[in-house]
Amino acid sequence: YNLWGSGREIGNMKLIQQGNKEGRSLLLLPPMFSDASYLFNAFAPLEKDYTLLSLDYDGYGTEVKGDFPSANKEAEEIASLLMKKENGHVDFVYAASLGARIFMDLIKEKRLSFDRILLDGLCLYEDEEEARKYLSDWFLKEREKARSSFREGKKFLSSFYGEKEAPRLADLFMKTSEKTIKNSLVACTSYTFKEIDKSLQEKMTLLYGEKEDDYLPVTKTFEERYPFVKVDVIKQAICIVIN
Repeated sequence: YNLWGSGREIGNMKLIQQGNKEGRSLLLLPPMFSDASYLFNAFAPLEKDYTLLSLDYDGYGTEVKGDFPSANKEAEEIASLLMKKENGHVDFVYAASLGARIFMDLIKEKRLSFDRILLDGLCLYEDEEEARKYLSDWFLKEREKARSSFREGKKFLSSFYGEKEAPRLADLFMKTSEKTIKNSLVACTSYTFKEIDKSLQEKMTLLYGEKEDDYLPVTKTFEERYPFVKVDVIKQAICIVIN
């Protein structure tokens, strides 16, 4: 197999590729407060057989460029990259947290096609201003604690992404702007639900830990609006830690 790494840029965003150049494509959309490297590391065992595709959102990553604007804006840039590099088709999609939310705007681009889609820990609400304010205050408080104590930053990130990745992600977390945090939360808590074709719903799976806060409200909404989307639940789990 042929392992390689390359990328293509549009605006501030770069689509990064790793793995088997001849393999089926797997698009990895990172969760909040992480980056492409986090998912490349988590999915490294698949590099022999798959073309892994990922990216850093605006306002995130090792080379922070600007602020996170909106899920819709990021989805537009990702769609443009996929049209140029993959001719609009991706075999598999794994999207977590903020990445899953961005994917919900990505599917509005009718030129794109996907075979299977896994949305891990999707946070998606029509209008939850109270939750938005609570999470914003919490994350900004944790960011300031991380800036004062790297140990606190590692502790906070390890609760989401495990101890192995926590030191590197804590360094990124400290650089995350207030605007990026707030805009990311607006994306997750202010969404206009749209019709999704049955054929696309049948390709989608929601994955949650049983104790995740978003598990019951989001799955209830999907059961009502998108009844052909499958839901998988990991018992007794608080959140999904990929690594």
